[in-house]
Amino acid sequence: MAGAAAARRRDGGAAPATLGGVLADPEQLERFFYVFLFQVPNVAEAVLATNRDLVDYLWATWSPGLDIGEHRARVHALYGDPALMANALRVYRGNFDTSLHDPQLAALASKTEAPAELPLLMLAGADDGCIAAEHFADAERGLAPGSRVEVVPNAGHFMHLDLPGEIARRVLDWFST
Repeated sequence: MAGAAAARRRDGGAAPATLGGVLADPEQLERFFYVFLFQVPNVAEAVLATNRDLVDYLWATWSPGLDIGEHRARVHALYGDPALMANALRVYRGNFDTSLHDPQLAALASKTEAPAELPLLMLAGADDGCIAAEHFADAERGLAPGSRVEVVPNAGHFMHLDLPGEIARRVLDWFST
């Protein structure tokens, strides 16, 4: 499949399959502690401004064994800049507080929140410490016909950094079929 036809297929990356299943799992809720922490104004900012230990913990938990190398300094710099930190926290807070949504983007919600009409490739890391791979088990039920869900062995949440060649191969294979 080439050109425009290939562009019509999508790579879903690591997005949780069913929110209900995720929210019903106490172990998964524990993994999401940072989401809840980030909802508390001034507390999240204070934790992140003090040092980057939380950031390092999350990265190490989400992709065990990954050496993030030069990415570490860039991620630390992001949370060291008050404006960038505020923007990052706004993303998390916007999941629960719709007053943070950009009204100029509201018209897009009917498209971005609608079920996908085109086949998706959804990849999940078998060792993902952020979203457990079992939460992707029934993901195909909620995707367009022809979609595929693959759990990638030896990959964590940052699978593109864990196994860049393998992830690129899977995505390129998907677009070429």
